[in-house]
Amino acid sequence: MAKFAKWVTDAAPDSPMSDVVRVALEVRLAAVQHHLPRAAFLSDENVEYVHAARVATRRASAALAMYRAFLPDKPRKRLRASLKEMRNSMGEARDLDVYLERFTEVDEPGVGAFAGQLEQQRIAAQRSVVGCALGLLTGDRLTRQCRRVVKASKRYAAKRLRKQSFGEWATGQLQQAWVPFAAAVPSDDPVATELHDFRIATKHFRYTLELLRGGLPETHRRLACQQIKSLQAQLGEIQDHAVAADKLALWAAQARKKRVRKLLARYQQEELEQYRGKSEAFVHWWRRDRIDELQAAVDAVTHEQAS
Repeated sequence: MAKFAKWVTDAAPDSPMSDVVRVALEVRLAAVQHHLPRAAFLSDENVEYVHAARVATRRASAALAMYRAFLPDKPRKRLRASLKEMRNSMGEARDLDVYLERFTEVDEPGVGAFAGQLEQQRIAAQRSVVGCALGLLTGDRLTRQCRRVVKASKRYAAKRLRKQSFGEWATGQLQQAWVPFAAAVPSDDPVATELHDFRIATKHFRYTLELLRGGLPETHRRLACQQIKSLQAQLGEIQDHAVAADKLALWAAQARKKRVRKLLARYQQEELEQYRGKSEAFVHWWRRDRIDELQAAVDAVTHEQAS
């Protein structure tokens, strides 16, 4: 599978904003255009194609949001809607890929029949992916949308901030991104919704760091990235167990055979136990000094850039 850089590295603090915006959009949108046809028409060869396409749409959407001031509204909003359509069309397919991988490795009575049901649901879910892809690939609709946005960025970015360097602009963006992230920090005894909201805020903050990398001082930026990566990984595991427990409860309620209901109920309890255990572990790990350390790293990036 082709790999596209998650970090926007072809930029430096003194790079012109027009160049930074153009390169970031080209890289992110190239990944989307590469992965979409594979997710739609080759997913039976590699289930990771769907996952890669969803991640690509998220990162491309983050770039559109980050650089919206340098883009005309009409083509930006049209492309943003297409990316959202892609991401939504693949959600169910990706979830089913994860659960199918789990259940095909289990050798217990009732699992085979249930896995067969999931396979049928997965086939149905793929129709949504294919339908979306055909709508965007026919007539090169997606390609034309991407080209319009990149072309427009060259004019708008050059016009709007001719004299401001990427480093100066990136520092301001990092400060802005910190505010919603800090506001989402959970309480000392968080409920499930707090952890969910914090995970989303963490993901958005990480996408910001990825896009701003070339404009920020290396040492303190690297420290902030390491902490955010660890934080996102833990919150992601917690959320995965919560979603799995809900899915299994739904499937157990729908199951006709008693042994399948009992099997799924047992798996649901295991997921709930994992969720509770990892939530408690996170609460112990996420001490107040960790947010202070992260705040200090962000402040250090800002001060170093200013000097």
